[in-house]
Amino acid sequence: MSLFQLLTDFFELPEEYQCPDSLTNDYFVRLRLGFYFLLSGILLILLYIPCFIVMLKSKSRNPSFRVMIILAVFDIINLAVNSVSTGIFNILGASFCQYPRLIFIIGAIGNGTWMAGCAMCILLAMDRCVEINSKFFLAFLFHKKAFRVVLAVVGIYWMYSVWFTKPLLFSARYSSWFFDPKVNRDPNIYRNVPHTINNLVVSASTTGLYIYMCVFLLYKKGKSTNSMWMSRNKNQVILQAVIICSFHALAAYIYVYMQFFYSPPLLIILGQLTWQWSNGCFCVVYLTINKSIRSSVKKMLLSYRFPNPQILYVLCLIAMLKRELIRHPAYKVMVCLALFDIPSIFIACIFTGYFGYSGIYFCDYPRLIFVLGSFGFGLWMGCTFSSHDVRVQRQVILQAAIICFFHSLASIIYTYMQFFYSPAWLLIFAQISWHICTGFVTIVYLTLNPTIRSEVVKLICPKKLQGANQVYHFSDAVRTRS
Repeated sequence: MSLFQLLTDFFELPEEYQCPDSLTNDYFVRLRLGFYFLLSGILLILLYIPCFIVMLKSKSRNPSFRVMIILAVFDIINLAVNSVSTGIFNILGASFCQYPRLIFIIGAIGNGTWMAGCAMCILLAMDRCVEINSKFFLAFLFHKKAFRVVLAVVGIYWMYSVWFTKPLLFSARYSSWFFDPKVNRDPNIYRNVPHTINNLVVSASTTGLYIYMCVFLLYKKGKSTNSMWMSRNKNQVILQAVIICSFHALAAYIYVYMQFFYSPPLLIILGQLTWQWSNGCFCVVYLTINKSIRSSVKKMLLSYRFPNPQILYVLCLIAMLKRELIRHPAYKVMVCLALFDIPSIFIACIFTGYFGYSGIYFCDYPRLIFVLGSFGFGLWMGCTFSSHDVRVQRQVILQAAIICFFHSLASIIYTYMQFFYSPAWLLIFAQISWHICTGFVTIVYLTLNPTIRSEVVKLICPKKLQGANQVYHFSDAVRTRS
């Protein structure tokens, strides 16, 4: 059964993936592991994104950088599966039988991206061998035309792995991903032969290539008269090779073993950790050992130039942090409001939507919902206080009126709901008003505040287009109103 078959069968699972009724309500919550995987996954992705942006902005387009860019895409996708998704499912205690189609799709993407990422790791190892030895017998693969064919083959391999091989399926009881959905059927029918071949090839080839590279560097040190180059680069190259190769080879070997032999829980957790760090170690290596990427990331972060953030409110927050704006009391209050609003959006919108879609109540996950509710309530109190402070500080009547209107409306409705009967439509209206009062502020900033809007345009638009946008400052806005 593959993802392609699932789609062509209109998301109907075959008999071998059907869960018995006894397993559909079998939850197994593992909070400590869940929070570890979730938080570490988010941290690794946040560390990887600046490295990825630096590589995209680099003027170098040699094969090594192209391989690193594509590998970064695969790694970030994999971290979303083996860390973030793993953490969420552990916290919820959910396995394949609770969300079969969702986990099937996530597992197919994770398995296919892992296999394609392995191919890119082999390419990266080959490229580094070519860099230290131009006469390496596989150097022809990195010539212009041949390299395009190689990348096309990797792309086809990725599509094949995602769409036409058996997916990984999550088990909360073991906190790991297996091809066997654990529905009390013969595990032999779920074996993924392409995945096994892939893992054996990547573990053997990367180990061999990096051993060759280390031996060649040590040999060159003895023969080369340019010992300064060797003393500066040899240790870094060997260390990167050992770190990257170790995690990939270990993860590959463990997952092959897990398919065919009994695996104790400790080995299963170790396999999951090595899979996580086989993708996450790259950003750590880039930021600690690779001086070029580290200096570029530091320069980008210290200059507040975050290209194309995905959340509109983050753009506005970055714009308000400009030195000429943050010195004004009104903007200080607006920054505080943003710091309350952004996490509130996660609770009022994202978690609410997920819980509503899944039909989850407090009794299903009492501790998780209790913690989220406490944070949400505290953030709401901070938002309310900050919004009224904005009304005092602001001289722009329309912006202040819109922001405070939704906060006041939500406050009145939620107070009413505590003491009086509330029909279903009022409950939904209250949730929408909370949603809007935290998220609508960014719309107000981008439509009615020319200062913030112009700074946001400077952040996301190319420099050639910025000349058409006049930059306003706080003092200009005050003079205009007067």
